[in-house]
Amino acid sequence: MATKDAAKAARDNAEAAKDAVSNSKISARAVVLIDNVRFSSPHPEINSTILFTLKNFGPTIAYRVRFTGEISGPGGGPESTEPGTAKLAIAETPSNTIAPQGSVSWMSKSISAFLQPMPLRVQQIIGRTADLTYRLDVAYDDAFGEPHTYHCEGKYETALNGFIVTSSSDESIAVR
Repeated sequence: MATKDAAKAARDNAEAAKDAVSNSKISARAVVLIDNVRFSSPHPEINSTILFTLKNFGPTIAYRVRFTGEISGPGGGPESTEPGTAKLAIAETPSNTIAPQGSVSWMSKSISAFLQPMPLRVQQIIGRTADLTYRLDVAYDDAFGEPHTYHCEGKYETALNGFIVTSSSDESIAVR
């Protein structure tokens, strides 16, 4: 009987140790999220660019951090005043490493590169008759070699004179 109890205790201890390692990988991993999205100027202007900043909020290094996405705004062609959508694709960025509590930033092309006719489109955004939105898909590996993904969407909010996050998800956190 004592042998069976000892064997069960050994199995329980092994399972507890396995769970502790799994939990430490979750709590000690890199966590890369959007930290800030802002215009390069105080307000949207013809030559404004959009600056995206990702931050590693975790206690370990994030490796091979890269993202793709899209910026969308009012459009319909240079001569059109009709509603439509203009899009600027964000090609996959070069791979970066982000230290714990560190960040990396990326700047878009000028919004005049895709929002035409420009003065009208800026007025639509500022007047809240059209949205300027972004979508980012971030991929990275943590210090344990585990891959992670993060999806974030947001939009420019005139009342706040800045961008807000409208949805985000980290698809790599799962209950095991």
